[in-house]
Amino acid sequence: MSNTSEAHPPRVDIPEAIWNQADQLGTFIARLALEHGPILSFVPRVGPLAGREVVYLIGPEANRLVLLTQRERFSHDQGWTPVIGDMLGHGLLNMDPPEHTRHRAMMNPAFTAAFMASYLPLMQRVIAERTQGWIGRDEVDLLAEAREITFDVAAAALVGFRTGPEVDWLRERFYTLLHGPNFREEAWEQVVQHQLRVRDELRSRLLELIAARRQAPSAGQSQDVLGMLVAARDEQGQTLSDEQLLAHVNILLVAGHETTTTL
Repeated sequence: MSNTSEAHPPRVDIPEAIWNQADQLGTFIARLALEHGPILSFVPRVGPLAGREVVYLIGPEANRLVLLTQRERFSHDQGWTPVIGDMLGHGLLNMDPPEHTRHRAMMNPAFTAAFMASYLPLMQRVIAERTQGWIGRDEVDLLAEAREITFDVAAAALVGFRTGPEVDWLRERFYTLLHGPNFREEAWEQVVQHQLRVRDELRSRLLELIAARRQAPSAGQSQDVLGMLVAARDEQGQTLSDEQLLAHVNILLVAGHETTTTL
């Protein structure tokens, strides 16, 4: 008995302006699902997936299928690497077992309950620094401020940055890397070239931080995540390479940024 099906999901069209805007895409796809059903396909005309079929599974049953009951049938590597690999590298988000299992085990010490508790004073400091000027302002954009606070906490916990120009520099470049430059009329090739320049700037700065952590005599006692990852070893005593560390830091900084920017 075979489970193979010849059925093909309905092909839909998504305007380029919406496809390129994450804040609009989810709502648009939800409307398409009401009209066409919970499984849809789309072939982008531009971007890293241009010419390739993208299949959307929408709704609680789809989430249960992909994330729980049939998750072994889906590949994070094959699904995410074509989208983010050039910009962010090969980190936890786009790894499959057993590679994912090995790297996750090496990262776990930085995210234990005891170590997470040590981040609380850091979070309190960042919040105090970011909110100290609110009283004197007529209006405060809470979502925008929450984005900055969340990224500041991520930058401090991950790479030891203090709130200020260096964190602002990092945030601006990650935002550009994820959402594109602030001009929608440029050709896709120009957008990509701009993002690649930003990626190279980030890569250079983060590799400097990785090198500094490797040279630090007390790397194993580091109070930020990067220092712990530099010192981490697997069961065979192997450490993470610079490229692996870079990818993991990229993904973790993205997670710290995206949790609020996509609300």
